[in-house]
Amino acid sequence: MDPITLNRFLNRAAEALTVDEQTNLGDLRTLAGSLGDLSGDAVQRAGLPVAQVGYVPAGTDQAYVLLDGTGTRALFDAVIEGTQVPEQFVLGPEEPAAAPEEAPTGDLLPPPEAAPADTAPTVPPSSVTVDVLNGTATTGLAATVADLMRAQGFVVAAVGNEPGTVSQSVVRHGPDGLEQARTVAAAVPGAVLQSSDDLAGTVQLVVGPGYSSVVPVTIAPAPEAAAADVTEPAAAEPEPAPVTC
Repeated sequence: MDPITLNRFLNRAAEALTVDEQTNLGDLRTLAGSLGDLSGDAVQRAGLPVAQVGYVPAGTDQAYVLLDGTGTRALFDAVIEGTQVPEQFVLGPEEPAAAPEEAPTGDLLPPPEAAPADTAPTVPPSSVTVDVLNGTATTGLAATVADLMRAQGFVVAAVGNEPGTVSQSVVRHGPDGLEQARTVAAAVPGAVLQSSDDLAGTVQLVVGPGYSSVVPVTIAPAPEAAAADVTEPAAAEPEPAPVTC
């Protein structure tokens, strides 16, 4: 093979592919050589598991495709470990990738939903325990955000990395943790709420792309307290009945 033609081909291939910074033209040449005798029957096509198509984050008009983090992790783990690709991800020769279900079940989490802007949090940060997970490529971001959350009065439990993929900061909560999650979301501008039956009694903050800061939280007064501030006018005293002698 003409070395010049091969080098030109590899350069074009490198421009068309997304690879890590350590990958060079020599690696691509080695890969091409190892695949030279591979028959078409030995190639499997796999579709990435999608949680939602056309998701538009709050405050933008750009639509995104949300991948299912758990399924994507399982697929790439199988590729990395050299094991068989899970059957649910394998596509036939002409088979398109499966469309996401409207109501995901099992390990799929429902798509994030922005918290209503007019709903103020009612639970103080000191009453909220939250796990902080890093959903970005910035090393140490979870620890930094955890310190900022503590400074605002939150009780931080676990600090670590998010195994899945998020397109923005997400606050996950169980069926009984919505109000606590609203408080966390109020502290992280741009964060959206995501419910999960697997998080009973737990609130998770996944710091995602677009994160900027942690801000103080203003707590709405309880309805009872607000009612106590309203002084009802005293009832008018009845006029004395006329006296007849």
